[in-house]
Amino acid sequence: MYRSQDHPPQEAPPKHRTLPSPL
Repeated sequence: MYRSQDHPPQEAPPKHRTLPSPL
């Protein structure tokens, strides 16, 4: 079961947008 109180869903932005492409 998922408890939002224990660990709230962290909406992290896409890495390919926030971080520069390694290639």
